[in-house]
Amino acid sequence: MTKVIILGDLHAGARNSNKTVEYWQEKFFEQVLWPYVKLNGIKRIIQLGDLYDNRRWLNMNTISWFEDVFVKPSQELGVTVDAIIGNHDTYYKHTNTPNSPQLLLTKFDNINIYDTIGNLEIDDVNFTMIPWMCKDNYDETYEAVKKGGDICVGHFDIQGFVMHPGAISKDGLRLSDFENWKTVWSGHYHTQSQNQNVQYLGTPYQMNWSDANSKHGFWVFDTTDRSMEFVENPYRYFHRFYWNEG
Repeated sequence: MTKVIILGDLHAGARNSNKTVEYWQEKFFEQVLWPYVKLNGIKRIIQLGDLYDNRRWLNMNTISWFEDVFVKPSQELGVTVDAIIGNHDTYYKHTNTPNSPQLLLTKFDNINIYDTIGNLEIDDVNFTMIPWMCKDNYDETYEAVKKGGDICVGHFDIQGFVMHPGAISKDGLRLSDFENWKTVWSGHYHTQSQNQNVQYLGTPYQMNWSDANSKHGFWVFDTTDRSMEFVENPYRYFHRFYWNEG
């Protein structure tokens, strides 16, 4: 039996490396994620893309900070991280090369980056790792999506899903394109939602005002019974207050 943490978009360096955002991100890592990993003996994390936020530049402080709050703790706790490329990780829009995770993270032995379609097997459960779909890889990616399989791990635009509260996607692939998969997990949209076999797992923390009323955290997948447990992040910095003078 293996329990695997499924972790949504991280967006290191968000809002031009805003220190307030960084503070709450760090709070999640230090007080929610890593304590859970240590307490439960977790040795595997699957990450759904957008490790970094800015596709054009990352300052040295953000690079160093992310190593301190994510990379070094994963090494110290013996955790292997398998991550796909998201759209924010790539410099160009038409290709996934070059990308920041491969340039910055492949030097670490415990981190595997998928910028092309790959397969990952844990306890006889097969995960197909599908990075951001772009012009350069469109035909190959679409063929893999239509073929189907066990568990698809991606960073997709899919029509009909909630991008953020109040906004539904009208672009991208169709839900029916994924009908040959047992399960599909996707990053990219920051709000949790599910329709049939496709599930957007959301971000581990709030990213903007639209997240004020939504839940954030991470998921734990059990390879034995294929159950999914949600672990909520209790730390929130966007709040809505309603005043009723009546």
